[in-house]
Amino acid sequence: MNKPSEPGGDVVALYPASALQQRLTALVQNWPIDAALGPDAPPAYRATDVAALASDQDAQRTLISDEFDTPASVLRPPPGTSLAVALAGCRFADAPAAWLAVLWMRWLWQRNQFITIDDVAVRALVSEAETLFEGNATQFAMAAHRRRLVLLLADILGGNQRIVTASRYSPELILRALGVDGATLSALPGPLLDIGCGDASLVRYARNLGVEARGIDRDPTPPGERADWLGFDYGAARWSLITSHHGFSLFFRQADLAADHSAQDYARAYMRILSSLRVGGTFAYYPALPFIEKLLPSTYAVSYAPLPHDLAAAAQMTDDGLPNEACHVVRR
Repeated sequence: MNKPSEPGGDVVALYPASALQQRLTALVQNWPIDAALGPDAPPAYRATDVAALASDQDAQRTLISDEFDTPASVLRPPPGTSLAVALAGCRFADAPAAWLAVLWMRWLWQRNQFITIDDVAVRALVSEAETLFEGNATQFAMAAHRRRLVLLLADILGGNQRIVTASRYSPELILRALGVDGATLSALPGPLLDIGCGDASLVRYARNLGVEARGIDRDPTPPGERADWLGFDYGAARWSLITSHHGFSLFFRQADLAADHSAQDYARAYMRILSSLRVGGTFAYYPALPFIEKLLPSTYAVSYAPLPHDLAAAAQMTDDGLPNEACHVVRR
């Protein structure tokens, strides 16, 4: 864990007499590292997460108002969107407890990207954050919070104690892995959608080539759009190219291998994605999903693009058992 080099680090005093400020500072300095979470658990937040509030006048007014109840409307996600995704863009000034719960959820996803944080778990995190904010900053209260939070996070992690982090890739590497060349990308007759866009590097790359491009993810970097890929409205006959590298198909594969109930949700979303392709449009993704590709109707043509040798060698160094090929599904 990386702690501030000096007590308080770069935490800025938002309101000198605020017990909440003491609490926020204590959170940064004492993120609960416990056997239940693992000795290598990274911090959930940095001092800068708290310091950034100092330049946010709305956040300062919220601090001074001492009103920390979460509005009911914040906890009602739009249809087709999980509460975890809906809250990802929540500001401290909108709902302080939800803001803090989002930091905890990001920690969970950083630890294991396959963690499913259902709406019940999200509400439990928000409730714990409200308890923290509305209580006091005594050593006893903070210790009690630490114990509750450790148990809550460990319960959400369940058997997923293994650290499985998400990686960031350059757009050039993504295209190589997917078997899509620059000329094909530049000549697209219609828009591109990148599912699981992360830092949106491929979206920016495509736009620089003059391609109309969008990206979605649960917690993206702009210009990526925040969306739940299981509930997103992909439209009909809309996209010339849909890409997903170590994204949708990786999670679909994981759900299928684990016999998780969400595998059915992924199967339905997969078919909606294919329906959203224009005639001649391609869904290019890695890893391939042979268990569903072999079941596709004749309206779709399936082909495979072997990983370049250097990427295949890197993939073999992991113990994930991923196939050494990407898949292209073309709508006829």
